[in-house]
Amino acid sequence: MADPMYPLFPILVFITFIITLIPLPWHLQQWNAGTCLFMLWTSSVCLVLFTNSVVWSGNTANVAPVWCDISSQIIIASNAGLAASTVCISRRLYCITALRGAYATKAERRRALGEDLSISIGIPLAVCVSHLIVQPYRFQIIEDVGCYPSTYDSLLAYLLYYIWSIAMGFVALFYGCLALRQFHLRRAEISKLKSMKSINNDTSSTTEFLTVSRYIRLFILALIHVLCTIPVGIYYIYVSATQMAIAIAQGEPRRDWTKIQYIPSSVWRSDATMYSCIEINRWMPVFCGVVFFGIFGFASEARGRYKMWWRCIINRIHGRGGGEVFSHKLRSSWRWTPKSNRDSQLSGSEADKSSKHLLSHQHQNSYSSTFTPGVPMTPDPIMPHSSFLEYDDVELQPVSSSDSD
Repeated sequence: MADPMYPLFPILVFITFIITLIPLPWHLQQWNAGTCLFMLWTSSVCLVLFTNSVVWSGNTANVAPVWCDISSQIIIASNAGLAASTVCISRRLYCITALRGAYATKAERRRALGEDLSISIGIPLAVCVSHLIVQPYRFQIIEDVGCYPSTYDSLLAYLLYYIWSIAMGFVALFYGCLALRQFHLRRAEISKLKSMKSINNDTSSTTEFLTVSRYIRLFILALIHVLCTIPVGIYYIYVSATQMAIAIAQGEPRRDWTKIQYIPSSVWRSDATMYSCIEINRWMPVFCGVVFFGIFGFASEARGRYKMWWRCIINRIHGRGGGEVFSHKLRSSWRWTPKSNRDSQLSGSEADKSSKHLLSHQHQNSYSSTFTPGVPMTPDPIMPHSSFLEYDDVELQPVSSSDSD
């Protein structure tokens, strides 16, 4: 039986894999662990689904057993990883709105990052380990779908595997409700704190990143995923419960991790329950990726990056060398400075040559500049000064033209 969604599904899932990673660079700069892990889990499972749907289209041949071992574990981990990342996002929103996210020291910020990573990565790894207890076969190969983890429907499977996404969905919902309540109660206090930090030029706190639009986007992302995770998880448990009676009547299968189960498309498409579970499970990452890009891919910082990339591409196409000048401008305008040296200005022949080289290129290519000798260069508004400083105790400083005097 031919797959009616081929090649539509491989195309859409590959596009989702690409667009999910587009906002990753500027979220990495902010060290926003929950959002970054949400992107990485979504993109990784989309890449797995794309590969599986292409390789195993119309066949169940075991052509890549090692890949199947890896991809089946990624599918297991991603189901828990997306829910765990949503917990981190909701938890971070609550900590910030409750003014517990204004970590004053480097150790506190590092500890907060470690907590997010332990939730977003540690829980999925624990789920993979616990799934081994209820895994009867090495893996399944489903025609038109590809490699898939094998799970024996039993009461133990509910406790060790199916319950994780539902439990984390409720935890994320709990933190989301608390965050919304705290934001409503402390909005004036948060705005006052942000204005004081702006006056004092203090960017060491995570409240610096709390804008209304960014808060709403994060909250909408967490809410949508929670509203999808909980019903889908409950539906999986319901389906497993209906199939458990049949499994008990047939007897517990003999565990054989060398055995591979092959399921033709005529079998799983003719079973309405199996068909719905498989289709929901492989379309859910596509939905998550599209929703994420719809929320963050059109934000103001994202549009600024798109304009930067577009100008670079146009300049290269026209052969003006503008792309090199623009990228050189980004490299030369900002430089990482350790905290111990943040009060000292950059000096030396290398910094001088960098600024002079940039000005000569701008003059040769007729680029207008507001750079004036003796006046520090204005940083690019696309790269805000505070966007790099959530957990790391470092500071960006613009290269001043006074260094060349």
